[in-house]
Amino acid sequence: SALLGLQGTGARPERQRETERQRRGVRADLLRNARACRPAPSSSPAPAPSPSSPSSSSSSAERLLRNLLLQCAGQGALKGGAGAALLRAEGPAGAAFRAAVGECEEALLPLLGLSLSFALWGEALEPYPATQPSPLLPHPLSPAELRGGAALGCTHYSQALLVALEYCLGRAALAALGGSPDEGLGPVRAGALLGHSIGEYAACALGGLFPVSSVLALVAHRGALIFREGGCRGVMKATRSALAPAQQAIAALASPQLRGEVSVAAHNGEQSVVLAGSERGVAAALGALGNPPALALPVQHAFHSPLLRCVADEFGALLRRLLLPSFQGPAALRGARYFSTLRGCELVGEEALAQLGRAEYWVEHLLSPVLYHAAMRAALALRTEAADRVFHIVLEAGPGSVLSRLTPPMLQKGDAVLILPIAE
Repeated sequence: SALLGLQGTGARPERQRETERQRRGVRADLLRNARACRPAPSSSPAPAPSPSSPSSSSSSAERLLRNLLLQCAGQGALKGGAGAALLRAEGPAGAAFRAAVGECEEALLPLLGLSLSFALWGEALEPYPATQPSPLLPHPLSPAELRGGAALGCTHYSQALLVALEYCLGRAALAALGGSPDEGLGPVRAGALLGHSIGEYAACALGGLFPVSSVLALVAHRGALIFREGGCRGVMKATRSALAPAQQAIAALASPQLRGEVSVAAHNGEQSVVLAGSERGVAAALGALGNPPALALPVQHAFHSPLLRCVADEFGALLRRLLLPSFQGPAALRGARYFSTLRGCELVGEEALAQLGRAEYWVEHLLSPVLYHAAMRAALALRTEAADRVFHIVLEAGPGSVLSRLTPPMLQKGDAVLILPIAE
């Protein structure tokens, strides 16, 4: 949220008005498609569709899903109450959301000792208790703090809670757009997937690359490991700078020790970076940049910085034990595209996608910058053979609108893309 305050400064009013006109136009197209997906009311049973000719509703749903890019937000985005309305919603979205919440409760409660529904919405869903002993760590927060929502800002809990929520929101969105589960194959896929930082784990679960139970087990252990290791504690600050000047400012620091305590943690826009590291390292880097305005992100640890090297070996062992044995392989994507914010591009072909099943990728992901700007620009630049845009809809599976506000400045004049945060 701190980053968004900076990202929004200097926006041109005429560009904002143009973007809003585009959003209204594409929203109307989406609503027309959505209505086409619904069967017309009828007093008599509808005839069964011919096996040789797919129904118009299913083909409309398939078109929507092919044109959909689903993006998952990263660390620092978690807030209470997100998705609460879906718990009571009727129809496919509500049913899919509640089913996914049940999946996540079964996976997380025995590890975190904290109910997902209690942490996010203040009341544990039956039959799950609000809290129970955790095998990972003694609860670092008191019962009163847990009731007050403090878990959302505590690394031990927040990473797993965020990934779980994003998985549930993504499942609900796909169901709402006509993506009923395929028998024996699980949920349908969006046209493309992208995850920012820890959100890449949610993207992998939604893409079927790993079972969500394995993803949540790994992320819960990851959060506990980082929380337990005092050397990972630090700060993250967002500021206005291009990527190259920020990297050059760090490289130019006179002290080798300071250079080893700070890095660019994320590149989110042309003039939008996040620095992470020790308090003094980040302060020195900002000083080298001329002390531009900077806002602290609400996190306890210096994610995507050199300070996390102290847990890299142990995290690699966790990956090999908890996550990688369940890798389903590139075929699990069933044609969906995958944009990596570690690489800053689409992973094309089986060999490129296979790296998602290796420990080296995820250890590097822990330590390296999030190249969101490059990855999203690559997705938005894709065109069909007829020069049409591939993705007309960008949905954010996250607690708010963090990525949905970062995406519009990457559009070119005349682009018509609907960008919506699911939770809002």
